[in-house]
Amino acid sequence: MSVAYHDGMKQSRKCGSGSPSKATDGSGRDAAKMGTKTNTRTRAIIVVATILLIAAIVGTVFLVRSLTASPDSSKTDDAQANATQAFPKFSFGDTTITQAEFTQAWSSQRTAAVSYFKQKHDVNLNARDADWTASYGGEKPVEWLTKQTIDTLRFRHAAYLIAVSYGLVDDDSYTGIVKRMETLNANNRQKREAGQVIYGRSEYDIASYIDYEMTALKNDYVDDATYELGRTYIASERYDDGAKVLSKFVEENPHSPFFTPALSDLGLAYLNLGQPELSRRCYERVVESAPGSATARDALQGIREIYVADGNVDGYFAYAEKAGVECDTSVMARDSLSFAAARRIYLSGDTATAEKSLRSYLRNYPKGYYTDDALFYLSDCHLKAKQTDAAIETLSELAARPTNQYSARTLGTLSKLTSEAGRHAEAAKAYRALYDVVQTADERAAAATGYFRSVEAGGDDAATLAAAAEVEALPDAGATVQREAKFARATILRRGGRQAEALPLYRELSREVRTAEGAESAYRVIEATLGGGDAAAAETLIFAFAEKGSPHAYWVAKAYIALGDIYAGRDDSFQARATYQSIVDGYSPADDGIVAEAKARIEKLKK
Repeated sequence: MSVAYHDGMKQSRKCGSGSPSKATDGSGRDAAKMGTKTNTRTRAIIVVATILLIAAIVGTVFLVRSLTASPDSSKTDDAQANATQAFPKFSFGDTTITQAEFTQAWSSQRTAAVSYFKQKHDVNLNARDADWTASYGGEKPVEWLTKQTIDTLRFRHAAYLIAVSYGLVDDDSYTGIVKRMETLNANNRQKREAGQVIYGRSEYDIASYIDYEMTALKNDYVDDATYELGRTYIASERYDDGAKVLSKFVEENPHSPFFTPALSDLGLAYLNLGQPELSRRCYERVVESAPGSATARDALQGIREIYVADGNVDGYFAYAEKAGVECDTSVMARDSLSFAAARRIYLSGDTATAEKSLRSYLRNYPKGYYTDDALFYLSDCHLKAKQTDAAIETLSELAARPTNQYSARTLGTLSKLTSEAGRHAEAAKAYRALYDVVQTADERAAAATGYFRSVEAGGDDAATLAAAAEVEALPDAGATVQREAKFARATILRRGGRQAEALPLYRELSREVRTAEGAESAYRVIEATLGGGDAAAAETLIFAFAEKGSPHAYWVAKAYIALGDIYAGRDDSFQARATYQSIVDGYSPADDGIVAEAKARIEKLKK
């Protein structure tokens, strides 16, 4: 339908006569990347969408707070006045919405508000006692009317700004609209006075005039504004509103150059609304409508993500093949998507389903690119399900692979689990490997300690000696485990009858009697000295040990029993008895054998 523009509006240029053509490339799938269009018209539309987004945010914040006047049927003027007084200034781009324009838009939507609340909530807002600020089913009439008013202004200025960009009107301001109306009314009055024929209305009020201009623009530009309005809703994350606008647009404008991108954006809206099936249908219509376009490629990505989210990678490839669209069907692509599907399930927290999906991936792609990731996620599934043996098996498989981003965490968990399970050999292996991959000296010291203690717990003297020698040579093993390793070597040598080899180690350790190893080592040196027949030297060592103030009372008490034995060997029964008795009277606990040993010595003296 062609429209004859009145004197207040400039004549539209027709496509094919030097005017820019409408963009046929669709926007992208992502609301943050709505596509790039190159011609003047499309750039203007994009600017409009951005401008309106900002305006909606600012306007809504203030209006919902301030508009509390009730547009009662008997008090319409008062309500409008109150609304006007409460209205704060806000803008669409460079155009400030005046009080007069807001009030006009507010009034134009009042009937719609009355009808809506009557149909949905059976509330008669025309009643004298109607409360427009009350909540009905969670909705307040004043807020609903405010939103409709903003949306009306948003749509109006989207259309007008596009018209401005094409020179159809001088500006989109309310003042400009009023001026054009007054000009038209004045021209019509002149025509009447001159006896000329006037087609259409001869006199307009502001509401009818705005309807007139919007109708005139609709042929070519309001539909574009509708599309941009839907996109603006999506950009502001009002997906439900965006879906309503765009679904109506695609239904009413199947031949629009924006039909395909609108479908794509509608698919995005449905996806964010948690309706993947509706989203997929929209994307599939995009692929069907423009199979070779950039929009179709974006839509195909959306389709793929929906299938992947459902864990149905094979379904996606089957769809792509049936639709005849180009997509990467290589093993690498299938590998990637299969893992992506499994990973999505894992991140959702569905441990049982994720375990099955991850095992399927590992089975189908034994040398897959994401094997490390899959094994790590699978081990975590086992841990969350308290499947310790399965977790150890999976972690061991991952640990056996080349060093990767999970190595430190894998070996740390594996060493802890195997150690707690008494699987000492496996724990030792994990701890030793952990030493080589952790980053700090403290971490390496902890790993070395775990390694040696696990080997020692295995009870193999030869292995313990070898591990002790290795730990003592590690630069970041730490003083604690190196002391434990040295003591373990000395103990094994002593038990094996190699006292001469053990004694230098004990002497070295005995320099620090505040440690458990040092305290026992001090006693072992005393014991060896006394066993060698040098009682005087042993006595000196005992007093020196006592003076150092070791907290390990057991070995101090053992040294004092040895001192009593020295006195008994000199036939000094009085000193021997006193020494033994001091242990009986002052030592605790009484059940570790020390007190019993001292008492046995006292009884022996009686004979």
